[in-house]
Amino acid sequence: TLRVATLLPFVADALEMSSVSSPVVASVRRDLHTPLSAGTIDLGNPHSPNFEKLVESRPDLVVGDRQLHSAIASKVEGLGAEFVLIDTSTVESTLLALSSLASRTGRSSGIDARIQGVRENLEQLHIGEPVRILPLFGAPGSFYAVTERAWLGALATEVGFENIAPAGGNERLPGFVVLNDEILSMLE
Repeated sequence: TLRVATLLPFVADALEMSSVSSPVVASVRRDLHTPLSAGTIDLGNPHSPNFEKLVESRPDLVVGDRQLHSAIASKVEGLGAEFVLIDTSTVESTLLALSSLASRTGRSSGIDARIQGVRENLEQLHIGEPVRILPLFGAPGSFYAVTERAWLGALATEVGFENIAPAGGNERLPGFVVLNDEILSMLE
């Protein structure tokens, strides 16, 4: 069986929907209060996973986010495990990645039906006339405008909202533009 470690909590959730082999042996936490499934090694948070615990889990396959985890690829690959970086910048790319991972790990039986349900639900959520929005993400000490290059911004566009977040600017994280008075004054 393929031993899977994931640096994304939703990947563990998706793979655990099926009872087929390929156990999720290690995962990051979604939050500080929700425990992981019994027998799953806790890797900490997605932004700084615990490499000692990752080594301890002896994974064959490690799954991470292309934007968030590409900088640690050489470190993870040094463990001897295959490192798969998935694109989670849009809803569709995330669903395609989950389907591919499920197939690869022998778990596609229940996930593909669930993915189709998500696509159908998104179609039903589409609004008729576009509504202009400025999605924001708050972090200690600053706010960011969420662009279409981030999952939430892509979701808003997919269901029919018009995202007025600036396409360029200071992106400390891909898809998140640092807001300041000058940027806010230039928004239409």
